[in-house]
Amino acid sequence: MSGIAQGYFTISGAAAYCAYGDSAFREYAKKFNLPRCGPKNNRYSKDTLDAFMANPHAFLKQKPAPRPRQGFTPVAV
Repeated sequence: MSGIAQGYFTISGAAAYCAYGDSAFREYAKKFNLPRCGPKNNRYSKDTLDAFMANPHAFLKQKPAPRPRQGFTPVAV
């Protein structure tokens, strides 16, 4: 398989492994929190991709909680 080296895929290899096009996989990698590894942080492990394909919602990015505004007092109506 192209793009695999000892259980790690490049973006093109990961896209092919997941049966997506390169651009679609890049969008999913932005939308979901897919951990990358390698010396240049440009590889995806086969185990991570298998887990992603089994349950993609487990990799959804969490929105940060809103920070309370300092000096703001809500007014009772």
